[in-house]
Amino acid sequence: MRLQFLGDLRDAFKWDLLHWVCTESYPPYARVIIVPMLNPDDPDSSHGRTTPEGFDCRPAILRFLQLLRNEPRQIDLLKNLGKLEDLGSFEVSLYQPNRFISSDWSRAHYWEDLEGTFLQNSLVFVDPDTGFETRTQAGEKHLRFGEALDLLNRVDQRGCLVVFQYRPQGQPWRDVVKRISGGGSLGFFRAVLCGNTGLVIMAKNEALNDRVDRALTAYGSAHPEVQIINNT
Repeated sequence: MRLQFLGDLRDAFKWDLLHWVCTESYPPYARVIIVPMLNPDDPDSSHGRTTPEGFDCRPAILRFLQLLRNEPRQIDLLKNLGKLEDLGSFEVSLYQPNRFISSDWSRAHYWEDLEGTFLQNSLVFVDPDTGFETRTQAGEKHLRFGEALDLLNRVDQRGCLVVFQYRPQGQPWRDVVKRISGGGSLGFFRAVLCGNTGLVIMAKNEALNDRVDRALTAYGSAHPEVQIINNT
């Protein structure tokens, strides 16, 4: 994640879907833990300037996105996702909100404190800048497969791990999802995709996917532009 992305078009799909999964799953989740994997802003980039109105998110989510776009953009405002007017409420925790992720030897220390009882029955949302590592890249902008597997092992049997994924230009989503599926033993997952943006929702067991599948089906029915691909 980069702060300059807060409140942009991709955020409209990302936060709307994450809120929906948290509140519309059965039973709903009580907590979302956001792991931003923060990267420095790029002052020469035009990224983050697209407005969120291009995606049909709910009005309360749109107001939330407009709040995120206020300058200077502040990561702590993400905590408001769980207390939006007219929508279900839940707890939001930010992990390492002010620490940049690295690709050197110190990277392992980034994850050390992500453990404990607050991982129980939670959605753990990891937000790398571009998504999972590729065959040639595993830097600051990527979540490594080994890291994803480790995080999935830390989440209890009722929790889910959710990872942001960007689709590189020219690559079909099915190829991207196939690469992710072949990257490690990442349990059972659903890839929920819209345009160039996706969320990969992972669980330890197939039964837990039943908790979120009805919510995802309803979300897809309300958004014909959204595609859902299963790895099972």
